[in-house]
Amino acid sequence: MILAEIKLEQKSLIEAKSYIDAAVRLWPNRPLTLWRASVLYIRLGENHSALSTLKKYLTVLPNEIQRVATIAIRLEKTPERLIDMFVPGFEPANLERNYYLNQLLRYSITNSNVKLAESCWKRIHGTGHVVPDLSRLYLGFLQDKNLGARYKTVFYQLADGYGGTGVVNGGFEMELTRLGTGWMNRFVNGVKGLIDSNISKEGKYSYRLDFDGKQNINYYHFSQKLPLQSGKKYLLSGFWKGREVSTRSTPFIEISSINSQNNQTRRSVTKRGTWEWERFEITFTVPEDAWLVRIRVRRFKTDALDQLISGSIWLDDITLESVSEESN
Repeated sequence: MILAEIKLEQKSLIEAKSYIDAAVRLWPNRPLTLWRASVLYIRLGENHSALSTLKKYLTVLPNEIQRVATIAIRLEKTPERLIDMFVPGFEPANLERNYYLNQLLRYSITNSNVKLAESCWKRIHGTGHVVPDLSRLYLGFLQDKNLGARYKTVFYQLADGYGGTGVVNGGFEMELTRLGTGWMNRFVNGVKGLIDSNISKEGKYSYRLDFDGKQNINYYHFSQKLPLQSGKKYLLSGFWKGREVSTRSTPFIEISSINSQNNQTRRSVTKRGTWEWERFEITFTVPEDAWLVRIRVRRFKTDALDQLISGSIWLDDITLESVSEESN
């Protein structure tokens, strides 16, 4: 490889390439040789040879995909062709082929490459092996880029049976997932959330939140995002019940837009003590410049003397439907 560099400095390009070719043939599994050869091919203007050698390098060191992508993306501008380079025709070193696509999607998101990310997602979704946390990351990326149409397409792909209205898993008859659709329950000290098979309004299950009485918590950790139609009016409704819910600052249901210049929020009434299943209703109009809303259970931190919230609430049969502007 040293001779190749010397010939390159001497502008003996044909000889330089012959030395690089020879090194790659002699040491096809030596990472350092393959990497240096790729760099020298680029200096020669031999982009095809550089890409081919980078693919060999990646076969030897699969975990280096993001390093390789940093160079390869400068040589191949077409996302589909670039992806083809990263997807080998065999299963290397006990790693599934999808591993390459997942890592390339992460690279695309980190580097704000919208077109490459979209092409990666189409390939990943086509395999039927979607990594939950990665799909959530991609949806977050589309939200940050304000790509509403693309967000909705991916959302509908992930939310099986969701047709653009209603709430995903509003009756809690399915397990919660980390796909980025449906309900998300983020862990926080002082509150435990779980699907309850013993108490329900309809069906077999409800969702229960238990407050342990040890925290004065600002709670917002159980939520769901939904893409909706801009400027449209909706009715959010459902049922909830409570048991021995304490403190003057008590839980409530909230719906708000999250990608508008002037985000809007509407809330249910708050409840304390014990109550049986009771219907709640909230009307909400999506701002004209928004297309994404969040539904969540909230409780504000308080300076009152009775700060440490305890008790349990249950949720069930939560629905969202469009309504006419004339409705209250």
